[in-house]
Amino acid sequence: MKSKYNIVTIFIFFQIILISACIPLKKTIIINFPTNENSFPTSENEYDNKKKQDSDEEKSIIKNNNEDTTQDLDEVKIQNSDENLTQDQNKDFNHKFDTYSEQNIDENALQGSENQIDAENNELSNNDDMIKFESPINNELSNNDDIIKFESSTNTDEHEINELSNNDDMIKYESSINDETQENFFIQSLKNLFLERIKIYNDNFSGKIGIVVRLLKNNNSVFEYNEDKCFIPASLTKIIVCSALFEMLRGSEGNNDPEIFFQEMLKTLNWKNKAFNYGLKDLLKKTNHYSFKQAPTANKTANAIGKFLESSYQINNFNIKLEKILINHLDKISYIQNCNRIENASGLTLYNKIAPYQIADCMFHLKDYEYYIMSLIMPGQGTLKKRLLDIEGSNYFKTGSLRASGVLCLAGYLLDNDFPTFFVIIINNVNSYEYEDTVQWIDELVRDYNYQSVK
Repeated sequence: MKSKYNIVTIFIFFQIILISACIPLKKTIIINFPTNENSFPTSENEYDNKKKQDSDEEKSIIKNNNEDTTQDLDEVKIQNSDENLTQDQNKDFNHKFDTYSEQNIDENALQGSENQIDAENNELSNNDDMIKFESPINNELSNNDDIIKFESSTNTDEHEINELSNNDDMIKYESSINDETQENFFIQSLKNLFLERIKIYNDNFSGKIGIVVRLLKNNNSVFEYNEDKCFIPASLTKIIVCSALFEMLRGSEGNNDPEIFFQEMLKTLNWKNKAFNYGLKDLLKKTNHYSFKQAPTANKTANAIGKFLESSYQINNFNIKLEKILINHLDKISYIQNCNRIENASGLTLYNKIAPYQIADCMFHLKDYEYYIMSLIMPGQGTLKKRLLDIEGSNYFKTGSLRASGVLCLAGYLLDNDFPTFFVIIINNVNSYEYEDTVQWIDELVRDYNYQSVK
């Protein structure tokens, strides 16, 4: 039983100790136990003093601890304040940095735009650069000249660009190409026409044909047939005589009016002939513009011009023969010299021998003399009174014929069409029963030839 109480007592004792240990202390008392027995107090006063001393030491320690704690707290606050300040400064710095960066970005963008504008201005400093820059992206060019330059730069080489610099040049260029094309077509069509008609004539008639057709603007050949063969020219001889007369009437330098020099020559030679009384224009008209009834008078006038030429050319007071004067003239303007034989100025002879080519050369020499062109006859006049009546306009002709000898000729200027030309047609050895058919063949040929001269 006694041991049982002892156990209970011990248990209660431990419970008290445990409960005491669980009660919190208001003050923490730190006791430094001595390491030797001399350290313990020996009396009650000493104990009280010791206790008071320990209490003071404890308070001092607590105070020091509180001060340290306060100091640590202050340091922590200062540190936190510094950290907060640093964070604020960092935020402010970051804000300023962002603002500065944005400003730099804006300034760089602005500078880039200005540089781009300067580059564009430099690229667009002149019209050629503008065309190069705008032409790939801009369909609206400043004017028609720029359009031509743009189109020329993509379709033509540098030489063509210089030739086609503006719209007027392009129109002229295209027009010249069209004219040249049409002219070539005209020439080819005339060749085909003449070859076809000559074949028909040779298949049905016995005459000998000589033909020359040329462009009036440049004397270029359009068609030639037996052009260098010798023919009896009949009254076409008067063309050669008139050509030699105008060569002589050129006069001194600076005097381009043949009428003035003609009158001077008449006075110098004291020339007396009724045909010469009314001036050069009237003289030429009497020579070339006549009917069949007036033909004898015209032939006399032509022979008088031949005498006038012989009197005008003298060497050592001796007159030069007409044949030599005319042959010398032909040698100057024509390269053909194998048929140079002219005995009579009127052509009323079978001994005159001239090539169609030579007569065409004289006609080209006379084309600039209005006096001569206006002296020729037109359809419905003179020897063409009943011929070529359907050919109208400024077309002038010279006829020639020796019917009994089988000679039939026609020469003329076709001026009133798109391609002015002149021609010579000579037919020799025409049989008497073929004469009228040959006249009709010539007229139909000239009529179709004139019709094809229109574009």
